[in-house]
Amino acid sequence: MMRKNLLWAAIFFAALAFTPSCEKDNDAPKQPVITVDSVCLIVNQGNFSESNGSFSLYSTTTNSVTNGFKSFAAILVDVAITDTLGMASCNNSDKVEFFDPRTFATLSVPITDVNTPRFIAIRGDKAYVSCWGTYNSSTWAYESPVIAEIDMANKTKLREVPCSNEPEGMYVVDNALYVAVADGVEVYTLPGLTFSQKISTNFSATARQINKDKNNKLWVSFNGYVMGTTGFAVIDTQTKNVVKEITVDKLDADGRFALNKDKSQVLFAAPTSENWTVVSSDIFAINVATYTISSTPLISGTSLSTIGVNPWNGDIYTANTDYSSNNELLIYDQNGTQKNTAMVGIAPQKFIFY
Repeated sequence: MMRKNLLWAAIFFAALAFTPSCEKDNDAPKQPVITVDSVCLIVNQGNFSESNGSFSLYSTTTNSVTNGFKSFAAILVDVAITDTLGMASCNNSDKVEFFDPRTFATLSVPITDVNTPRFIAIRGDKAYVSCWGTYNSSTWAYESPVIAEIDMANKTKLREVPCSNEPEGMYVVDNALYVAVADGVEVYTLPGLTFSQKISTNFSATARQINKDKNNKLWVSFNGYVMGTTGFAVIDTQTKNVVKEITVDKLDADGRFALNKDKSQVLFAAPTSENWTVVSSDIFAINVATYTISSTPLISGTSLSTIGVNPWNGDIYTANTDYSSNNELLIYDQNGTQKNTAMVGIAPQKFIFY
């Protein structure tokens, strides 16, 4: 998490204040003025066929949002931010973009020699991007997946290291980079990005996302299409062994989940679909100590997917997502009581607080 005071004195946009999200799509974008250090950057994936990923910025103090001030001619898959640098992983077209996290101005030409970049992890002055590789239309599969190492100071790609198919979310613990892949979790030693070992599970599905709980254990989501193949594997970071596997009935397609403020609960969305369309979606909680799943949903919605948690007050951020039009941001307190709503961009995928 970035230092909380990153934006304290940074009144860095044109003199237009935060305004509630009541603009129409064709209104001129408004640049937000940030005078406090409590904002949420919302990463809107956009529609795949239109490549219109964008940012929205929500003030957690005034409960207002600004849309349209930063757009990408691509699908936004992931964004990572340090005190001085922001990185965006983009598909269609494939690239990694760099921007100032205070002004959102583009900082350099993007890195374009990456094939289907997915998620980003950062350690020190290096960033790591999981890449699916090139798509083969004959086999309907992606080939030559890699982990790309990025020099953040020079904003250049240093190297690529081959990995297993469908590399997704990553997490750094000490000198180890954990990478979710099609058949488990791969571990690479840093610096050097040297393959160390593969951690296997009983899930016959692709590993999706990784996060760490209060006990320094890694939770890895798996999402399959057959009963019993969806759930979480819990990894001890000292032994690098799987200590628990938890099966759930349903999970967001990208396996996105979050941890509550004190990291004692895993929060995940369980969608219900009819004719390939999500008709309802509930958010449940798993106790990280007992591994028990809440019997009733913490939050119920229609098409909830990604989840974020405000690290300062524990508020839960999610959205009803349809991937075709501007979507509704939903904010709840940590007990599941709705506090606020706002219209943001198309398909919110990540919430970054700073």
